[in-house]
Amino acid sequence: MRSPDTAAAKIAVFKECGIECAVTPSDMADALIRAAKAKGAKLA
Repeated sequence: MRSPDTAAAKIAVFKECGIECAVTPSDMADALIRAAKAKGAKLA
């Protein structure tokens, strides 16, 4: 059982729910692109 108070546990729950997560602040743009592609959206 994982502790619900850790960042890793929270990220795991987000991913289980299909929510895209950026691992680091510098990954935020890539996470946005991954989420858009998953929804079939195109970013201009």
